[in-house]
Amino acid sequence: MVVIMILAHKNPQQLCRLISSLNNPDIKIYVNIDLKSEIEANVNQKNVFYVSNRVKVYWGTYSLVQMILSGLVEITEKEKTFNHLILISGEDYPLWTNDQIVAFSEANINHEFIEYTTLDENGWIGARKRFEHIYHNGTSIVCTTFFRVINKLFDLIKYYRPFYDGLKPFGGSVWWMLSKSAINHILQFVELNPNFTKYMRSVRCPDEIFFQTILCNSVFQRSIINNNYRYISWETCKKGLSSNPDYLTYEDLDNIWESGKMFMRKVSLENSSHLMDTVDCLRRNKENQFNEGFKEIN
Repeated sequence: MVVIMILAHKNPQQLCRLISSLNNPDIKIYVNIDLKSEIEANVNQKNVFYVSNRVKVYWGTYSLVQMILSGLVEITEKEKTFNHLILISGEDYPLWTNDQIVAFSEANINHEFIEYTTLDENGWIGARKRFEHIYHNGTSIVCTTFFRVINKLFDLIKYYRPFYDGLKPFGGSVWWMLSKSAINHILQFVELNPNFTKYMRSVRCPDEIFFQTILCNSVFQRSIINNNYRYISWETCKKGLSSNPDYLTYEDLDNIWESGKMFMRKVSLENSSHLMDTVDCLRRNKENQFNEGFKEIN
């Protein structure tokens, strides 16, 4: 069995469409909605559940990590056995058929699928300021301004805060596919290392560092495949016009389909309806053709 946790905060109609596209007896869906949001997903599916311990999420803060951890705790308490948990957002959409997703998980039960890189000159060095500076984990303008001044002083005297003692920092996309064993390790690590979570609360956008760092400093690093199987376009970001992924449109279809990825993001009903309609047709054709499983990735 595969569990999919969807993080959502807007667009209930699109969320319902996403949930419906993942309807399968071997998939359980847990919808984790930002506590600030009042949206509801009215879908009549037996495989859909809702995370009850919701969290107010503010961009760039530890609250997104907290939201994910809250969902993981609830899911692992309720679901005693599953192969993988796939973390997606309400702006993702599946490219593989549901049977393909389940078969891939079954064939790779001993692997973790998460993007990661070192946060140094050989990797994502630009992310180091996320922890070398100190950030306010909240919405207070006064506190945010105070730490902005402190960080400027740090730059003047060339002081760079070291990473949490004993761990090498790693980073990457927050969207991943992890085994139940890896998730249990993350939750156990968090429980046994409260000072780590305290440190991460003062890190900027810690969701892209938190999970990679825990797993890559553990025995699970040997089983990680550095691929999260998401098609994401960063063309606007590369041009310096945005810091967010592009919304995908029908014009992206060829690149998306040829990528072989499991999910695509970001999509919206406004920009991507024709694309999603076409993907639905292609997935139905795949369902008729798919009759053999995946091999384990080496």
